[in-house]
Amino acid sequence: MSMDALLGKIRRCHNPAMLHLELTEQLVPEPVLAQAGSLATAYGQMCRELLKALRGIVPAVRVSFSSFALLGAEGFAQLKAVLQYAQNQGFYVLLDWMRGDGPAMAEATAKTVFGGDWCCDGITLLPYLGSDSVTPFLPYCKAEKTIFLVAKTPNRSGSQIQDLMTGGRLVHTAVADLCGQLGQECLGRCGYSQVAAMASANAPDSLRQLRTRYPRLFLLVDGYNFTTGNGRTCSEA
Repeated sequence: MSMDALLGKIRRCHNPAMLHLELTEQLVPEPVLAQAGSLATAYGQMCRELLKALRGIVPAVRVSFSSFALLGAEGFAQLKAVLQYAQNQGFYVLLDWMRGDGPAMAEATAKTVFGGDWCCDGITLLPYLGSDSVTPFLPYCKAEKTIFLVAKTPNRSGSQIQDLMTGGRLVHTAVADLCGQLGQECLGRCGYSQVAAMASANAPDSLRQLRTRYPRLFLLVDGYNFTTGNGRTCSEA
């Protein structure tokens, strides 16, 4: 699904929000876990119930790979089932991979996730290994898949690395520069690139800078649920 299609879903729902399915054991009510019989099944059931309730209200969903993968084979099976269910329900589906791999493994990941039977429209990537950890995904971007490169995150200590100065620019803006360079040949009809970026909801100054400097860069604003990452700070940006 292209960025154009995602924007179409946002307009139809009149809602730019993305549901983030990132579960831990502490978030699962005891009765749900008892009925499910396993943590992996409980995760799957909770995700499907949320997706069912939010169909037509929220246009997109971001599914955490780690939440399920840490539970072994059963968790992995539930992950693929949730991805398929979300896609069948009409959501834009983003796999929250959040990994940075070397060139060989990046190529294998791109081929498996985008070239195989995984039901997802996009994937999040950590680009701090450099461009050769991202370029294996670009042929799929030209075929209407999307990658979101993690530029700035909302956790408190993220600025320890992401806001360091390097060559007269901040590290996270260097990632945005990389998005612009890699996405030049992947522009959709809407004007946005298939190579997008993740930015921080609780850093309005950064959001303003990124939006001004990179008008064709689609921003996934992470941490909107944080106390300091609210609608006011994001709309002001």
